[in-house]
Parts: sequence; structure tokens; C-alpha cells
Amino acid sequence: MGLILRIFVLSATLNAAGLPREIRQIFESRCYRCHGEDAKAGLRLDRPEDWEEDVPDRIWTMVSGAGREIMPPTAMLSRAELAELRKWIKKGAQR
Repeated sequence: MGLILRIFVLSATLNAAGLPREIRQIFESRCYRCHGEDAKAGLRLDRPEDWEEDVPDRIWTMVSGAGREIMPPTAMLSRAELAELRKWIKKGAQR
């Protein structure tokens, strides 16, 4: 599938799933390379409708440095990205 088509399909899926735009943008730019179709470590973030209830808390553990590893492994999220994720989770992680 071509890159443009994949981006379009992914975007349509997320819009239908109801993720807030800010969260969608963070996931698209920082997470989907590993946690999209590849679902490394069994975590697929591009299909929030399939998430188990604890996924938002697992995401926070990994990106905040509270776990054994920190994600993304190439560069930590910015303070603004972390703040957006935290706010989203505290509000119930709408999807």
C-alpha cells in the first residue's frame, strides 16, 4: 500500500476512533513507526478501539520514565507533548 494511502487510512481510522487531534499528532509523529501495524511489544496504538482499558496508563508509564524503559527510545517526548498526554489521560483518555 502506498505511503499516502496508508496515511489517509490511518487518519480516517483515528478520526473515527475519536482521539483528540493533539494526541493523534503525538502518536503519528512519535509512536506509530513501532506501535502502528508492527505492534512492537504487542502494543498497537493506531487502533484505539481495540485497546484494553489499561493502555493509556501503560503509555504514560513508558513515556514519563516511570517504567524500566522510556519511549520513544530515540528521544523523549517534549514537555508540551507529555503535558498533553497527561491531560488526556486525567480526563479519561477519550478515544
